[in-house]
Amino acid sequence: MFRVERTGLLTSLGTLPAGANPQGATVHPDGSHLYVANAPASGFVSIYEIDRQYGVLGLIQTIPAGTNTTAVSIAPNQSYAYAANFNSNNFSAYALDQPTGRLSFLSTTAAGTRPKDLTFDPTGRFAFAPNNSTADISVYTLASNGTLVANGANAPSVASPRSFVVHPNGNFGYCGSFGAGTIRIFSLSQSTGLLTFVMDQAAGTALEGLLISPDGRFLFAADQGGSNLLVLLINQVSGSLTPAFTVPAGTNPVGIAMDSSSQFLYTANLTSGNVSIFKIESNGNPVLLANALAGSGATDIALASYWY
Repeated sequence: MFRVERTGLLTSLGTLPAGANPQGATVHPDGSHLYVANAPASGFVSIYEIDRQYGVLGLIQTIPAGTNTTAVSIAPNQSYAYAANFNSNNFSAYALDQPTGRLSFLSTTAAGTRPKDLTFDPTGRFAFAPNNSTADISVYTLASNGTLVANGANAPSVASPRSFVVHPNGNFGYCGSFGAGTIRIFSLSQSTGLLTFVMDQAAGTALEGLLISPDGRFLFAADQGGSNLLVLLINQVSGSLTPAFTVPAGTNPVGIAMDSSSQFLYTANLTSGNVSIFKIESNGNPVLLANALAGSGATDIALASYWY
């Protein structure tokens, strides 16, 4: 756990025992709770309450999921949460109680083979899941009762897709390849949610987390294979990408997060077991400020808020 300083630097608040093989971490949009995906054979989700003054965590619930749970996603309406179950090839859907942050199981939805994560479009109507082994993207409509409804055929993606992000304008989607060093660009139908291939853009060697700046100008990619942070400029009209900066990060970056001011960006580095801290200049150039020691095998980072 860390406190985020005004300078963007991180001050350690210590460590807290977690579940078995913790993977993805997601903070509730209001900063009140942390949801952690745990990936043993019998996967589960751990829910922590975040102390708003000191940032410390208190475990309030664990709830079963599928096999080898890798990520937790919260729907934009904040009423539902979803666990991606990598080896049972499905998603666990939960009702999210707003005051307490607790989850109640609702249903299970089939996915492709080895779904890695679930991402929503800005409206919250559609969800997208990169399937690592079938090299495609499942598209879902979010029903009013929280159920994920498959929305037509899966869209072919790049080899070993690990992440999918939607542009803030809702017109484009981007899928990063761990196997081919490529980002596939899609146009996104705002009426159906279906994806149409636009082009492939070469980028890095083995991509993990992707992140788009809130203003839609920059796409940041954690290149685990090259141990770099990549920055690509986004054409707001066509959705095309132009490589702009490649900056060394820690060894084998996986998770990526940006603070609420969009001034600082953080990568969780798997092999070096630390967090790289970058200040983002106005042209998108990331300047490395420091590396903060984390635990071994760091795979994700989630920011709650500034605690001032």
